[in-house]
This record gives sequence, structure tokens and C-alpha cells, in this order.
Amino acid sequence: MKTMTSPSAFPQAEIGREMKGADAVVECLIREGVDVIFAYPGGASQELHQSLARTDKIRTILPRHEQGGSFAAEGYARATGKVGVCMATSGPGATNLISAIADAYMDSVPLVAITGQVFSKYIGKMAFQETDFYGMTLPIVKHSYLVMDVHDLPRVFKEAFYLARSGRPGPVIIDLPKDVQQVKFRPVFPQTVEFRNAYATATQHATDDQLKQVLGLIAQAKRPVLYVGGGIISAEASAELKTFAEEPPVVAFRSALRRYPVRLIVGILQRIGVEPLAGSSIVAQLDLLMGSLEDPTLLRGLVEGLDRGGRLALTLMSLGDNRPWPYAGLAHALSCLGVDPRETIRGLLERGLFAAAAGNDAAPIDDLA
Repeated sequence: MKTMTSPSAFPQAEIGREMKGADAVVECLIREGVDVIFAYPGGASQELHQSLARTDKIRTILPRHEQGGSFAAEGYARATGKVGVCMATSGPGATNLISAIADAYMDSVPLVAITGQVFSKYIGKMAFQETDFYGMTLPIVKHSYLVMDVHDLPRVFKEAFYLARSGRPGPVIIDLPKDVQQVKFRPVFPQTVEFRNAYATATQHATDDQLKQVLGLIAQAKRPVLYVGGGIISAEASAELKTFAEEPPVVAFRSALRRYPVRLIVGILQRIGVEPLAGSSIVAQLDLLMGSLEDPTLLRGLVEGLDRGGRLALTLMSLGDNRPWPYAGLAHALSCLGVDPRETIRGLLERGLFAAAAGNDAAPIDDLA
């Protein structure tokens, strides 16, 4: 029998009182659980600072430079697991945020950067302190917003925080013209986010065939090694990883050391340095590398060297990473799963990971002490 769903079953949007756009921004931040913002004032963001001064629910921390504030917001996000929020004015104030935004993008840190902008009618006309901050940050953000209609503010902030913290976390920028901050309206605060593309809100899970393929790789490997990065922390998969890593040795990148037991790590990989760390010599002996695509420059020499020597058939399995693999020309197998690490590891454990590994005559890896 076909059942009908009552409209009341869905979360209803809330209509707020009449307020300025800047006040609506503050209300949106409060609704997203923001209690700290790192903000350096300027002419194009003055309205936002005045609105922040009228609430006691958000602490405004004044840095001495916009770049310091943006890196502080990134550090806050790393330390708390919340979305870091920073704010600057238009022009040079906004451009001073770029280094931290790029860093958050590369390190998958949830960050929302709010910038004031000149009046809408002056955008693109070389006005005083007017820069195309939306355009210049496109390569280093998950998403960008330039809000031209004040009624879009509640939706934009709801989407921005969802995108910053979901999937692979990262930075989102919201550029706010001054007239949008000043105009009064009655905001409609959505309770959920809706995107035209369902992929944006979908959780990606490995299929049974993909999990079987990974189990097969593990069963064939003689010297498997896990390469662990900060994505394990972002996915809250530390406990699952600990269970997963009972058998193969673990080498780690520094971003994973906060949550993963150090006593279980046999080496650390490094990008640069004079003395190679223990992790580098361990990885040189592997035949199955499971984990991160953290830094192609870190693995390029190793992968190419192994391929040229013909000593190992190297397989890289990346969990939760959908970036393109940069070594497509190399003759090695690749299983790249752009899926949630925690759910994938659980799936492997449920499908008999250790049963697959038990049939191995594992070859020893030197220098594990």
C-alpha cells in the first residue's frame, strides 16, 4: 500500500524577525554553533563587526594581521574539530587570508572565510580596495560564494558550513558586499541543505566488489604497510584503524600522530630533510602500500625507483581521497577508493580482513625496532 508523507514530517524553515544583513550573518553563525571568530576589521566589514559587538554568544578575537587571524582559525579547527571562522575586509584584507585558505585546502581543514566587499554596483569597476576575491580563490577552496541578494544569506551560510565539514573537509569563502550587509529583510533560516546535485550530500561507500578487490590485494601481499595521514582523524576512524592495523606495520605522516597510538607506529615519513626517517626505509621494502595520497612529491621518487628496478609490484590504495593519481604511466596496480575511511575499514573487518591475511607467508620487514 502506498503511504503519503505529511509535510510536517520534514524540518520546517524558520522565519526570523526583520534585521540587517550583517545581523543575519551573526545569527547564521550562532545557529551553526560558532562561538569564536578571528576577525580583523576594515571599512567593508564594519557592519559585521558592529553586529558581532551586539551579541555575547560569539567571542571575537582581534589578530594583529589578517593572515595571523586566518591561521589561528585553522589551528582552532585542528584543535577542536569544529569549523574555524575568520573574517577580513575587502581588497588587501581579503588577499591576506589566501595563504591560510590554501593551507586549509591542502590539509583538509574545515574553514569558513568571510570577507567584506565593496558595494555591489562597484564590483568589477576597479573601486577602492576592490579585488575579485571570489575568482582568485577558486583553485584553493571547496566552494565560493559572492552574495548579491540578501535573502540568500541564510541558505549560503547553511551550505557553506555543511560543505566545509562534510566529506573531505576544506575551506569555503563567503564574499559579502557592503550593501548586502546593510539592507534590512526578514530572513528565512533553512533547517537542512539541498543541492541540485545529490552527490554533494551523499556519503560515498565502497561497494562489495571494491572491498573484495582490496581483500584480494591484502591476501597477495607479502610486505603490506599502512601509510596513515590526517584523514583518519577527520573521519574519526582512529579506533577502526587500530583494529585494522593489528597485522601490517604502520608508517605515519605527522598529521596523524595526534590520535593514533605512537607505540604502534614504526616510522614517520618526511617531505624534506637531511636524515631519512625510519619510515622511508620501511616503505622501500613494501609490496602493498595502503593509505594516503598526502603528497605526491613524497612518494614519487620511491614509486618511480621501484618501478624502474622491477623489484616490486606496488599497489596504492587511497581511502577517502578522490584526487587524481599523478603516476598513471607507471606499471603498477592502483586501487583508489574515494570513500569514507571509517566505513571502508569497518567493511573490510566485517568481510574477513584477517582471514584474508592469515593465508599469507608474510615476508619480514627489516628495521622495525
